[in-house]
Amino acid sequence: MSMKVKTVNPALNNTSSNRPVAKKQTEDFQMTTGSLNEDDQMMYDELEHAGVDLIKNPLSWQKKHVKSLAFPPFTAPAALKRTWIAKMEQLPADKKTQIQHDSSTLWLSELRTNQSLETDVQKPGFSYDNFITKMIHNAKKIPQILSDAGSTVNFLSEFQKTPKA
Repeated sequence: MSMKVKTVNPALNNTSSNRPVAKKQTEDFQMTTGSLNEDDQMMYDELEHAGVDLIKNPLSWQKKHVKSLAFPPFTAPAALKRTWIAKMEQLPADKKTQIQHDSSTLWLSELRTNQSLETDVQKPGFSYDNFITKMIHNAKKIPQILSDAGSTVNFLSEFQKTPKA
């Protein structure tokens, strides 16, 4: 389905004209102009900060194709990300780096064994609480892949107990 719209966004057209624009393009354009929900806005901001070309590959494409290399992933709910950031800000700089490294290592380890994880986390009903329990279990099971399994387990346990607001 297409519709005629007057485009003024250079990402959709170099000049203003009345040309057919696919419905998907107009939805992506709307997403980049401030009509995003909180979760999508946070993901958009993170990707933009990382220098990702959101004009060439808009947020809807990113959500389907981009693999997160760190925990929490780009597609995590905003409340979870806010809580993660708040807990990380309480740590000294060297501990932040260590926890981010170890949590990302656990995330990537799980991605290697579960190819559908990146799409599973986007499904309604996905439990980050259960996933963090699994991360804690893996940190205890294979501590040699982490820089400091003990402090990572402690951080993840405390994070899990923290209300996600």
